[in-house]
Amino acid sequence: MLIPGLILVGTYAVLALGRLPGLRLDRTGAAVVGAILMVAFGGLSFDAAVQAVNFRTLVLLFGMMVLVAHLQLSGFFSRVARFVALRVHHPVALIFAVSASAGVLSALRSTSNTTTKVVTLDLDDPVVVDMVSGGQMSAVVADKAWELGRGMADAAAYALLGKQAPPFAVAGVLTVTKDNVAQGYRESLHTDVPPAVKKAMR
Repeated sequence: MLIPGLILVGTYAVLALGRLPGLRLDRTGAAVVGAILMVAFGGLSFDAAVQAVNFRTLVLLFGMMVLVAHLQLSGFFSRVARFVALRVHHPVALIFAVSASAGVLSALRSTSNTTTKVVTLDLDDPVVVDMVSGGQMSAVVADKAWELGRGMADAAAYALLGKQAPPFAVAGVLTVTKDNVAQGYRESLHTDVPPAVKKAMR
């Protein structure tokens, strides 16, 4: 059972990363290749593999992929982003609007949609690996940690002086793309690029 176990671990690793670095193999391809290898190496019989397929789920996923493709071509996603940016001004409403938009994008990613590009917040190694590998992530908006610390220190100083602190604090951010990853880690986290990200950049 060693080889089937390695196939399972390798498949889930590619599913977690979003694609296999160095190859044009996304989550869908990894799942198909993993299933073929599992049957080929005796981890699962052919009949058992056929019985494990839920055809209702396949029909649902295929329908979602067709729907997402047409929404992308129609410019629906651009209109949603424009509406949120121009119409939503109240902080609470903006939080709900961004959360809903993020939920939609997460659902799209789960259907293996590769045409919709995503911009997210905070430097997270798996996200940066996806970005530098040519995945769906196109950019990361990272805060500058020292400015956040300065804002917290200012709030503490107001409290010590018995004064009311401003309701909002403004902290500088940095847009990180695959062209300035090293600068992003240096300015945001004051650290070098992690080994996993360096390996994906090669």
